[in-house]
Formats: sequence, structure tokens, C-alpha cells
Amino acid sequence: MGELVSGLIDLIRAGGKAGAVSACVLGLLLIPLGYFLFAYAAGPGAVWPIMLGVSILGLGCLGLGLGALFGNQARLDAAMDGGGTIARANFAEARLRAETAKVPFGACGDCGHVVEGGPAYDRCPNCFSVPGWVIVENEDERGRAISSLS
Repeated sequence: MGELVSGLIDLIRAGGKAGAVSACVLGLLLIPLGYFLFAYAAGPGAVWPIMLGVSILGLGCLGLGLGALFGNQARLDAAMDGGGTIARANFAEARLRAETAKVPFGACGDCGHVVEGGPAYDRCPNCFSVPGWVIVENEDERGRAISSLS
């Protein structure tokens, strides 16, 4: 079962944001489909575990899609492998790198990773975080990236 989940996570991660949104949409379609089949279309002798399974599959797709969208796969992979956590940078050094980095660059407030040429990434390449990833495309935005590294 763990290999199946890891395979699904890798498949969704390979799709990036589009894969994550697709998994969410698929989940949101399967949940009511299973409910409809379970509640309305079930006649006498209907196989309700299959209908319930469709809804549970939808919940799983939704969970995996949301996890992919908000960057939790790396944390989940680390927990499943029994390994350590995401490599976290020294935030004082990360702030110094953000102060001296050439624009454009990206900085992650979650793990402290700073990458020059950051706009090429839609999420942190280290921890896959979307909400913590700040893209600096001009000098006016540098302060926002530095303040995220606290």
C-alpha cells in the first residue's frame, strides 16, 4: 500500500501545479459521484461498498492533490522513509544571501533556501513549499524576501 501511495505522490509531483489541481478536481468529482451512486442510484442488491469506495478514492485524490499543491510531499516522503526532515538552512546566512543575491531570485521562508534565478521555480526546490516561496523580481521586493527569512 505504501508503494502505491508513493507512486501516486511521484506521479502528482511530476505534474507540478497542474497535476496537483487535476488530482483535486478528480477528487472533487469522485466524492459526489460516489455519494450519488450510494444514495440515489442504489437499487435493491446494489453493491454499496463499491460506491463507498469511489467516495473514499475521491477523498484520497483530494488529499494527495492538496498535499502536492501546498508542498507537503517532501515531508510525507521523509516520514514514510523514516528519514530525517527537510534540510533547513541557517536563517542568518540565508538573510545575508538574500541581501546580496542578484535579482531575480527566490527565497523560502519555510526552510531558508535562497536560489538565484528563483522565478524559474513555482515552489521551493528544497522543501517544495508554495506558501513560503517568495519570488523577487525587482529591488523593491527584496525586503519582503528578507523578512520572510526570520
